[in-house]
Amino acid sequence: MTKKKKKKSWKEKRQQSAIKHQKALEAERVRRERKPRKSKGWLGRKTLSITLLFLALVITGIYAAWQMDSMVEKTVQTLI
Repeated sequence: MTKKKKKKSWKEKRQQSAIKHQKALEAERVRRERKPRKSKGWLGRKTLSITLLFLALVITGIYAAWQMDSMVEKTVQTLI
């Protein structure tokens, strides 16, 4: 017959759980240190957002100039 394993007290279980948790945290820290850090991508996002803002301003300016031109033509035609 096999011997029954001695039941662990709650303190022992708690201690083992704490040790296991600490090892997991240490493993995660080591994994993060080994992993090469990548750029967060802010530079690309900033460039894209500035480009889009510039295009929006250019398009708005062109539209405003077109509207002014057509308004001037209408005024000239009414005056004639």
